[in-house]
Amino acid sequence: MTATTPPATTTPPATTTPPVTAKPPVTEDPPAATGDGGPPEPPRSSGGRPPGRGPAPWTPRRIGVVTGIWVAISVFCVGLTCYGLGPLAQSRAQRALLADARADISRAVGEQQSLFGGKVGATRAPEIGEPVAVLQIPRLKLQQVVLEGADSASTQKGPGHVPGTAGPGQPGNSVVAARRYGFGAPFRKLPSLRPGDDIVISTPQGQSLYKVRTVDRRSLARGDGVYAASTDDRLTLFTSASAAPWEGDRAVVVTAAMSGLPYPATPQGVRTGDQDGRYGDAAPAMPLIVLYGALFAGAAAGAVLLYRRWLSMSTYLISAPVLIALIVLTGEAVFRLLPAWT
Repeated sequence: MTATTPPATTTPPATTTPPVTAKPPVTEDPPAATGDGGPPEPPRSSGGRPPGRGPAPWTPRRIGVVTGIWVAISVFCVGLTCYGLGPLAQSRAQRALLADARADISRAVGEQQSLFGGKVGATRAPEIGEPVAVLQIPRLKLQQVVLEGADSASTQKGPGHVPGTAGPGQPGNSVVAARRYGFGAPFRKLPSLRPGDDIVISTPQGQSLYKVRTVDRRSLARGDGVYAASTDDRLTLFTSASAAPWEGDRAVVVTAAMSGLPYPATPQGVRTGDQDGRYGDAAPAMPLIVLYGALFAGAAAGAVLLYRRWLSMSTYLISAPVLIALIVLTGEAVFRLLPAWT
């Protein structure tokens, strides 16, 4: 018997696997601990202050600097209200008043030329703020609509006719006051008038020519000489003679005599203490000042809170327009406390 040899088995070559290198663990920096040993603060979200930056401390010096800056801004905005934005507001008001005055004059002319005629002349006293005449002074290149009322609010829009005095172009003494420095300053150049200069008044009744007779400076402590009735037909213009905005005594007074005959008199209002051009309007102004001041304080407190939570630039962009607008409104209310001719 022959022995059977089993077939040889072929072993496949062994494959070598490269060794696996372990990656080092990723470590994160722990949050910075607070200075008092408490739990660490989480980082601020995007939009707030960068992590690790807290609000700057409010030192007395910093408080003084910030206060000084806001006081300077407040003074600037109050001046801007009177001398910057005031002329723009006055010019806009004059355009609207001139359109109303021309419409009244055109209506009166149309009634006169109608077949049935027309009754020219008001049957009631003009209301405060209502246009009563158009004033033209060629030497000053001035044309202004005259409103009824010489209080501070009325003269912000233009020259004001003092209630209780004769109507413009009518018998007696017609008195008009206007500002010399703020809100367009219609009577800024009033002292430059000379005797003999023309002044033209246009009303729904017609046109009247006056000739300047005197230009002087006087005290209006009593005021009777300026507002008193006269036996002749005249026009009296006056404004402040002092650069101090609170001055309510010294005045530049221009007296002009009418050339020709006056128009028939119409009903006129009664002059009160705040309707003679020398005083401010404390009664309506004080509540506005308190209101705007309270709103400003609230807005300023809100701005401080935002500053402590947000970026400084974002806070300034949000709060500055609101604060400046409130300052401008406050400035306008403050100027109503000053004399109406300032």
